[in-house]
Amino acid sequence: MRLAAAARLDRLTRSGRLGADRSGAPSAYQRGRFARLLAIYDALEAGASSRDLAYGLVFPKQRPLAGAMWKGSGERRHVLRLVAEARRLIARDYRKLLLHC
Repeated sequence: MRLAAAARLDRLTRSGRLGADRSGAPSAYQRGRFARLLAIYDALEAGASSRDLAYGLVFPKQRPLAGAMWKGSGERRHVLRLVAEARRLIARDYRKLLLHC
């Protein structure tokens, strides 16, 4: 449901139906980032681990790291930062993203 809302927001902002004042609308980069964060949150809710997120959503073209290599990796820290940001987005009412629709 959240990804569908993000996709609708993306379509609306690309179509130009927001009127002349688009100053408050998210940029293309922000729309992509919000959609990615919502996908990460949905995967967490479905039971995905941080390693699943790393190699399924964030770094899909990389080979998974094993054991101690994963624990000390920059990839793991990056995914944990994204998870924290996704949780903050949901906690702070992500629906505010849709105010411009």
